Amino acid sequence: MENDLYSSNDVQKIFRIGEKYKSPVSLLNAEERGEIPKASRQQRGKIAVRQWTPGQLPEIGRKFGFLKGCREQHIISCFLSKGGVLKSSLLFNFARALALNSVKSEGAQQSKILIIGLDLQGTISDYTLPPLQFQSLEEANTIERMGLYELLFEKATISEVMLPTDLPNLFIIPENSALNHLEKRLRFETRKEYFFQDKLMPQLKDFSVICFDNSPNWNALIENSLVCADTVISPIGCELGSYQALKNHTLNIEEFSEAVHVQWDNYFLIPTMLDKSKISQQIYGSYLNQYPENALPTPIRRASAGQESLTLRKSIFEYAPTSALADDYYEAIKTIWDKILESEATNVTQI
Repeated sequence: MENDLYSSNDVQKIFRIGEKYKSPVSLLNAEERGEIPKASRQQRGKIAVRQWTPGQLPEIGRKFGFLKGCREQHIISCFLSKGGVLKSSLLFNFARALALNSVKSEGAQQSKILIIGLDLQGTISDYTLPPLQFQSLEEANTIERMGLYELLFEKATISEVMLPTDLPNLFIIPENSALNHLEKRLRFETRKEYFFQDKLMPQLKDFSVICFDNSPNWNALIENSLVCADTVISPIGCELGSYQALKNHTLNIEEFSEAVHVQWDNYFLIPTMLDKSKISQQIYGSYLNQYPENALPTPIRRASAGQESLTLRKSIFEYAPTSALADDYYEAIKTIWDKILESEATNVTQI
């Protein structure tokens, strides 16, 4: 995928068109009929090669995507009370997959996906945005991206704190140093666990999916994201530290749910960092046995391609779409999203 341009072969691999349609020629026919954006042509000898930009991919995903649209807005909170489990990596790939597939809720005019960073380490922002460029230390000390604190307490507008990405329907409210101050401020608010629900969510009605990336340390920001969410995702590493931490994590989640009387439509445990070692395989099997209702049978294996894609701020589907890791993410993300859509149907039936 040379110079951030995607050939017809690249696009077929990203959206797995050969798996869904009888012939990859469907892509070329769709371009000729004006159903997807027109590609530029690069001459290579006697052959004119089609090339699409990253910004055109969601329009192609609207036609050929492997994730369906939703009826209503969904809010996803990604959290595990332990670091190093691919939490931000999973959420980044999930949010970017939703954007690539142009997922849209019925009430929305267009597909808009929002990531909200709640981890002071700023990992999700690093994956999503190019780094700020400074000419001097003095400049670095005075320039910082605005974030949630400025939106909620300093009268900044959503357009001032929300930043675009190279995909036209994917946006982010990045972390900044004021997150620490925001967390402390929330402790003294009335209905402190519901502050995001009361003050933030009314400003985000135009988004089809909102994804919160939380820190591994329990705090007021996490509580607020959990109250807002209809779906909670906890990546669980297939290594000893995660295995030992999971019991306390699930206990904290259950106690909080009971304390604030919140129930989620879905709570997923996603096995990550699976490798070929005996203990990793045993832990993976134990997750499936201990948490049969929540643990997905589709693990994400440990692979260097994952980190390589993140350094380029690309999903694994864009960076290495035919890799084993892309297959892992495809199965996990499609399983999660299909279950979310099933919950929608169930909720409608109950009403």
